[in-house]
Amino acid sequence: MRESMQGAAVGGCGTSGACGGAARRKGSARETVAVCAGLSLCLLSGTLTVWGGMPLAELTGLDIAGIVRHWTVALQLALSLTLFAAVLVKAPLGMRVQRWLAVAAGGAFVAGCALLYVPAGAFGIILSGVLVGLGQGAFLLLWQRRFALLGADAVSKLPFLALALSSGAYLLLAGLPKSLVCPAAMAS
Repeated sequence: MRESMQGAAVGGCGTSGACGGAARRKGSARETVAVCAGLSLCLLSGTLTVWGGMPLAELTGLDIAGIVRHWTVALQLALSLTLFAAVLVKAPLGMRVQRWLAVAAGGAFVAGCALLYVPAGAFGIILSGVLVGLGQGAFLLLWQRRFALLGADAVSKLPFLALALSSGAYLLLAGLPKSLVCPAAMAS
């Protein structure tokens, strides 16, 4: 009885989550690690893309206005459309679908970043922004679905750990030689 009342207060439908809500649960250690890693990757991808951590000027040969016009606008539109589409999807996603979406989101993000390393002109830069935005948006949505199911203890601690991990990963990436990160800039 107490369990079903607790689920009703959190998810609105008891512990089964039958009408869309889901009760928070403690979660396994494996799931907690996966959620923490997911948040770390979300934060790192945001730092590299939205907040300007990648050397876009060197990779694209564009000035700030060109980067905003070709890459940032495409990224933000794709990210916004991905988040808006999630509002329209009311059906719960099974684990198999979530796994495939996570793989597709990661693939889109990596492909979008990789496009910056090949000379593809304005179309390639715009496509890169779209792929990064779609991948980042889908990954963020999938991560938050898993995060919302964790218990209060994990929810209160994981963001700090994930922030530390993503900051460390960014510092490692920032420490890489410029010739490795941006070979096009070194060639000119």
